[in-house]
Amino acid sequence: MQNHILIGLTVMLIGSTISTFLVHWLIVSPLLYKDGSRFPTGVLPWRMFRELNRYRDVLRARSESLSPYYIILLLRWFNLLLAVVVGLMWLTRYNSPPT
Repeated sequence: MQNHILIGLTVMLIGSTISTFLVHWLIVSPLLYKDGSRFPTGVLPWRMFRELNRYRDVLRARSESLSPYYIILLLRWFNLLLAVVVGLMWLTRYNSPPT
């Protein structure tokens, strides 16, 4: 039973990661490109939080709603937390002796 839960959470993590990258490339990157950002916006994962802050600043400058920003931010933190939990579950599964 625990294997099914672990595999299900891993599949959910993969889907969440793919959706995070797609949202960044389809929503955040085009707006930053129009604002004059340089390539490779959205390609480097370690720049995603910094680019999200820039996305928030652009939305504020245009006086647009910040709701998309907060939804994307929650998705990213959920994805990061899920990755930590799934990683720890896999680690404990392989480090503990079978019963």
